Amino acid sequence: METEPVRISEALRALGAAVQSSGVSGAVWFKESSPRNLRSRDFLVPSGALRKSFPDGEVPQDLVNKLMSLNSPGMPCIHNCLQNDAGLIIQLDRPAVFQRVLTDISPYLKPVPLDLCSEHGTVILNCTPLHSCKSLNELKLSHLRAALVADHLTEVLRLRGVRVHLIPEVHSQEIKSFLHQLRIFWPSVSDIPSFRETISAFKTSLKESVHTDYKDTDHSEDTEQILFNMHLKSFVEEQNLAQQGYDPNLDAFLVNEEDLEQLAWVHKCVQETHEEAANCTILHVVSCEEEFHQQKLDLLWRILDPSAEGITQKHLICGQVKVLNPSSPISCSQYFHIRKSQMQEASVMKYGESVQGNRWDEIITCLASAAVKFEMMSTAHRSQVIQLWAYSVLELLSMGSVPLGGVVVKSISLHLNRFKQCITCLYKLSSKNGTCVFTIIIKCSFKSNIIRTMNENMG
Repeated sequence: METEPVRISEALRALGAAVQSSGVSGAVWFKESSPRNLRSRDFLVPSGALRKSFPDGEVPQDLVNKLMSLNSPGMPCIHNCLQNDAGLIIQLDRPAVFQRVLTDISPYLKPVPLDLCSEHGTVILNCTPLHSCKSLNELKLSHLRAALVADHLTEVLRLRGVRVHLIPEVHSQEIKSFLHQLRIFWPSVSDIPSFRETISAFKTSLKESVHTDYKDTDHSEDTEQILFNMHLKSFVEEQNLAQQGYDPNLDAFLVNEEDLEQLAWVHKCVQETHEEAANCTILHVVSCEEEFHQQKLDLLWRILDPSAEGITQKHLICGQVKVLNPSSPISCSQYFHIRKSQMQEASVMKYGESVQGNRWDEIITCLASAAVKFEMMSTAHRSQVIQLWAYSVLELLSMGSVPLGGVVVKSISLHLNRFKQCITCLYKLSSKNGTCVFTIIIKCSFKSNIIRTMNENMG
């Protein structure tokens, strides 16, 4: 039987309504996020707000009892409610919440009905690194991080009732197959769309633009692909865009055919979604090395299409990915192969010769995919992604602590027995859902990277 999904927003709503129904106004609940504070509380009304709401700053016991008894749909289980120096705090029954989520994950995977989507508008999600990647060899680790973030955002937005359109459509069969291994089902096309008319119109507009120097004399090898030399600084000043977060140093932009092709993708998608929602937003997911260039493309589209002024454009910058002491540059396919081989070896160490066949290959691929996603999406912006010796999730659960290169790393601090009881349901799920669940497990459980570097050649 399905249960109502646990939501932080529902918890905040229910807690706020309970306080207001007691005749108290001005008390605002906050969701804790820092690791230090999460050790003792999950939600908080600061003591300063309590002093304004209650004459003596003391919360009545009947209100505390009322909060403890909250049991609305979507409300997580409450373990304790008390007042201390920080304020009025709520502690959740985390093992119960965790078990409730794992018992039935189907509500978390259901999108909002389509008839409600129009209220939230449309998002065009542009994964910019995929525009320049024509083959798998050109897909860098930083590009992979951007693709993973874009895929995650797609699911989050769709579950919130937002219509999401993904660009560009992938043409390379190699990239498509590789992304499928990671359970990223990005749209693809068999033939590259022709944007000849759109690009031709762009070129005509740029020739007539006051911000353009048309390239017609320099035919050196380094600049033969450059079509126009744009000066963006005057446009930024005219539109007062420096106040909107654009880099004030934006100026010279050497425009080539690939730049116009990327804008043609955006233009095509905007035209196709124009009738769906008036409030369209374009979200550019950009790797950090392309951040400056993407701002230039943003401005170039504003120059080419006056209607773009009414469309919100946002840039999500993904941090740099570094590999510690690589013996040679590591490609995305090598990276995934290393993780999968490590998961295979760890599983064989645990289960012996029974690790064979399609079912085990699916499980190991699922675990490798989850490990890659966790590593790419949880590593801090300026941290290094390192070559590492991985143990499977099941190995961690059974060992309690893992010896890695002479260093003993304590595993998750949850109730392992209860957690292991939940693990059996994971193999009953489809491969797609299985990936989601393992990703949830890793993100909810591990407070830091459980995997450490090994000073050896992984090749």
